Amino acid sequence: MSSAARDPLDTAERRKARGAFFTPALIASFIAQWAIRDASDRVLEPSSGDAEFLVHAVRTLHGLGHERPQVWGAELHEWSASSGARRVDEAGGIAHVEVGDFFTQRPGELFDVVIGNPPYIRFQDFAGEQRARARAAALQGGVALSGLASAWAAFTIHSAMHRA
Repeated sequence: MSSAARDPLDTAERRKARGAFFTPALIASFIAQWAIRDASDRVLEPSSGDAEFLVHAVRTLHGLGHERPQVWGAELHEWSASSGARRVDEAGGIAHVEVGDFFTQRPGELFDVVIGNPPYIRFQDFAGEQRARARAAALQGGVALSGLASAWAAFTIHSAMHRA
């Protein structure tokens, strides 16, 4: 997790169950600088956690000349989403973070850049309604996933559907 304060009720077991593995700042910074090419780029982080990628997206957009960039995210964990929005604001950006299951979000708005770290839930632990929503989202993207697919596969497909 970033240097932001951690939710005291969010245990390692709970983070693992939802596939939350936080990205180091150096890696998020590198990816944001690599992916974002123009100050007008619209950026989405579909599993935003505490918004490490969005913070670096804002910094990159600042470097390209955007004064107060808007960035978008989605996050299951409400505390992380709030923390992330606050971090984006502190970095000089405006965060639009939707709390909820990204698999339920239909591609509508399209983005120039989709960056982030998809949830990593082993296929043995990825079951029930969540798995059904994930497989349906991947199928909507034209990919029929096998029963051995982990969460990240469907997540990557669904994320790509939000790309302009």
